[in-house]
Amino acid sequence: MLAAQDAPQKPQRPKDAAALFRQFAAVRGMSASYSEEKHLSLLAAPLTSSGKLYYMTDADGKHGRLVRAVEKPEPSKLLVTERELRIADRRGTEVIDLRQSDRVRMFVTSLMRVFQGDRAALTRSYHVRYAHHDQNKTGWRLDLTPKQAPLDKLLKQLSLHGDADAVTQIVLTEPSGDRTVTKITKLNPRRRFSQKFQQGVFGVQPAKPKTTAK
Repeated sequence: MLAAQDAPQKPQRPKDAAALFRQFAAVRGMSASYSEEKHLSLLAAPLTSSGKLYYMTDADGKHGRLVRAVEKPEPSKLLVTERELRIADRRGTEVIDLRQSDRVRMFVTSLMRVFQGDRAALTRSYHVRYAHHDQNKTGWRLDLTPKQAPLDKLLKQLSLHGDADAVTQIVLTEPSGDRTVTKITKLNPRRRFSQKFQQGVFGVQPAKPKTTAK
């Protein structure tokens, strides 16, 4: 039998918001499967989709890229960087320059800022609240609530639910009351991506070879 000190330790939930953001900041690559339900007041049944989520950042953690690859009901891909939102589907590719609007940029990049552990950027625009779940000893919740207009016209609240060191659910609530609930499974917070994958999925261009002066 293993000695008590040799037994593998169970993952613990972050003790506070600072610990949670440090945990996120340590991640350099992440992949997961997701299933999503969008509950709209005008529809009796929710709109559903499923696919994969990918996240990566550079070595210093300052420049992130987040990809949502939809597999069902119809393939499409959404890529978020600090500068742009790129949407690709069967009709073509649309690129939105996020530098044109601080409001849109903060809204679109909010989840990526969480994965980066960029608490400073988030607290400029959101009230950030972290709490433990009473019924689950390893459960936690992170709520982002817009501080002021015009961001509060786009979003009422963004909530992440987690268990120990993993995100399990993301809930986006709009001012109208419509909600998007995303369940996360098969999370790998230590994913490493090949250069080919980075180029094909994240749009990372290979570094140009250095030239030496003759």
